[in-house]
Amino acid sequence: MAYKSTAIESLLAGDPSGRLRALHDQLVGLGLKTKMVRNSDTLLFEAITVERERVGVAAIRGGNTEVLSFPRPYWVRHVSELDDALRTIEERHLVSPEGFVSSSQYSLRQVRVSSDTAAQLQAIVSDLVCRHVRSLTNDA
Repeated sequence: MAYKSTAIESLLAGDPSGRLRALHDQLVGLGLKTKMVRNSDTLLFEAITVERERVGVAAIRGGNTEVLSFPRPYWVRHVSELDDALRTIEERHLVSPEGFVSSSQYSLRQVRVSSDTAAQLQAIVSDLVCRHVRSLTNDA
């Protein structure tokens, strides 16, 4: 098995609840490609534009605090729309992209994946992320 496949399976298996796997399957189901580099516990999901540009639209981060991350390079242009979608999630589930719990210079917003947030995160992927992926890939 290739490194990427092994690393992804290890990340997903680290969550016995199955919530990370459900998000992974949902994101892959949108046609997103996965990217995971060595020495990282971050699984990036990228849309491929018609110009063949790879655009990161979501990431799953494992470790002590499992999060769904919204990459800064893409979402900074859509921050108000993202914040509107995240409005239904209690603030205590939002993880600062800087600090002790989870430092990431690439994340604009991060949400803890838990039993309290799983359904809301899946709804955000089904609606907001799906719309943006379709826009990026011209798959109307």
